Amino acid sequence: GNTLDRYSEWLLGQRKAGWDVVDLHGPMNRYLAEQRAKDPNFFLAGDGVHINETGHWIIAKQVLLHLGTKDIANADGPKTMLATHPKGDELLKLIQQRQRVLKDPWLNECKHLRPGMGKGLPLPEAQEKAAELEKQIRAVL
Repeated sequence: GNTLDRYSEWLLGQRKAGWDVVDLHGPMNRYLAEQRAKDPNFFLAGDGVHINETGHWIIAKQVLLHLGTKDIANADGPKTMLATHPKGDELLKLIQQRQRVLKDPWLNECKHLRPGMGKGLPLPEAQEKAAELEKQIRAVL
């Protein structure tokens, strides 16, 4: 069988041991099967590894549902989810800013080996800017 299928089954089995496990593999496989029934060439990962925006949405939705965010159960994508909050677009922009401020500094702090990555701000300065953005995010919430 498929390695990911076996690993997913093992992880889900760890719930019996008290692990808090979110099933991502099952929903992604079901979605893929549904789409491939309509279009055999459909994919979530063009290169077979890195998922596209739809794949990221499936993962995010499962995590959010697991955390108790029930009002997105019928959302078919991030835009629909954002529409459930009166300031969803503003929140997204702030969260994206925070992510951009922290991405390169953390990658450099972790001594990544990815070519072509920027240096970004020194990590303490990036963390300060991120904290300011976090205050703005909390204010919008």
